[in-house]
Amino acid sequence: MTGLFRGRATLLLFIVVSAILVAAIACMGDQGQRGSQGSSGSQGAQGESGPQGAQGARGSTGGAGISGVQGTAGGPGSPGVRGLQGSQGTQGTRGSAGSSGEQGPQGTTGAQGPSGLPGGSGPPGPSGSTGPQGETGGSAAAIVIHDSENNVAGAVEIKGTGDTKMDVLGGGFAIAELVALTSRVAGQTVVLGSAQANGHGAFLATVNTPSGMVAGYPYTIEAVGNAGNVGVGVVIVTNKNASD
Repeated sequence: MTGLFRGRATLLLFIVVSAILVAAIACMGDQGQRGSQGSSGSQGAQGESGPQGAQGARGSTGGAGISGVQGTAGGPGSPGVRGLQGSQGTQGTRGSAGSSGEQGPQGTTGAQGPSGLPGGSGPPGPSGSTGPQGETGGSAAAIVIHDSENNVAGAVEIKGTGDTKMDVLGGGFAIAELVALTSRVAGQTVVLGSAQANGHGAFLATVNTPSGMVAGYPYTIEAVGNAGNVGVGVVIVTNKNASD
């Protein structure tokens, strides 16, 4: 009974709906013109981000950019660790000898060295033959030598500093005769000075003692006048400071 009631209700509902559709189709006229677009509504809220898309293809390489300004030079770096010394190399061959250089200028002559001690007397030589008789010379004159400071005859003392002087006195020469005073020192003739005899044929001359005279040795002093008169004396040199 209930099933029959339900079948009839369904059929009735179908009939009503069909009638409404027919009425609606019958009432529909021709389509009118499209109305103007309404104003845009306000922007809605941003939606959530969608999932990341797949990576696109790689683009072509762009052109080279303009070179930038050169930067300032950096400070010097710290020195590195010193390396180990390498092994010694083989010795090279010896080079050829160079040409001789030019001779240098001659050096200056050095100062004269001190005179050596006189040598010992040699053996006497054989007697020579008698020569012809010479011309008559002047008379033999006499001379005396002494120290200028202590007036000791026949001796001259060498002083520590300064010049050592000695006085030579002569007699027996001609009036106003010029006299040359010399001595033999270390085998050489040394000129001591000169003098002139007075109206009595005598003279006094003070001369320097030669530096080559050695203390403890006697030396001959000779006075030769231009009138032919010759005087010979002897003097011994002493050094009081050395003997003290």
